[in-house]
Order: sequence, then C-alpha cells, then structure tokens
Amino acid sequence: MRCSTGSRDVTFKIINWRTVIWLFMGISIWIYVSILLFSPFYTPMKIHSIEIMNPGKVVFAGAPLIYKVNYTKKKAYPVIKVTRQLIDGFIITLPKVTGSSLPIGSHTKKVSVTVPPDAFGGTYYLHLSAIYQVNHLRTITVTTDSDKFEIRRP
Repeated sequence: MRCSTGSRDVTFKIINWRTVIWLFMGISIWIYVSILLFSPFYTPMKIHSIEIMNPGKVVFAGAPLIYKVNYTKKKAYPVIKVTRQLIDGFIITLPKVTGSSLPIGSHTKKVSVTVPPDAFGGTYYLHLSAIYQVNHLRTITVTTDSDKFEIRRP
C-alpha cells in the first residue's frame, strides 16, 4: 500500500509488522515454556538416609516395619504420591502415602508401615519414591534406598 504525503512517498509494509508481532509472540511463548520446563534448578527435597529402627534390623511378616527418614526440604510443593517398596528379587509394594506434607527445613521423621503377612523371608531393602508437582508442566521424583534388613516368617 502506498501513501502520498506531498513530496515523499511512504510505503507501509503490513506484512513486516505482522511478522514482527508473530515472531515476538512466538519467542515469548518459547521463553515461558522453557522457564516452566527447567525451573526450579534445584531439587526441592533431598532424602539423606533411611534408617531401619527395628531391633537387630529384623522384621517379622505381618509386623510393623519402623524406619526413620532424615531429609532436607527447601520449598513446599504439592506431593502427587509417595510409594514404598520392599525389594529382594521380588518387589512388595506397600500402601501408597497420600496427602503427605513434611515441614520445610532439615528434619527426621519416624514412620511405621506393616509388612504384609504373606511376605517371603529374606534380606530386603526399602525403596522410597516421592513425586512432586513443581508446576503444571513439570514433576520431580526423589528416590532413595535403605540399608538391608531381614524379614522372617513367624
């Protein structure tokens, strides 16, 4: 489109302005999604150790397994789920923890869970996994294992 303003001709390039606007919007969306996918740049929770508290690290099938979790939590994010498994060649999945909320900071928490009565005897370790929803595009999974302990049949 041309416009005459007396002695000068001015050319308006509509396509160039549209291109600039679309390019700006595309780059803005790309930066926003990149921030959501990669932030935060730290792990919101670190589990330092899981210590089995049962005497002699021996648990009987059908009895409670008592363990202590030593952790540091930096920020409160919603927990999607916490899974616990007893592993020794076989995997025994323990009941999921829902609605778990641990306080921010460095803490130690004592937890008890019942070992299924039909568990085979043997040397096991506890595998703990927590999934946090950081934002609507990203989740972070924190996992750790305990030292080995023994499960015996009564």
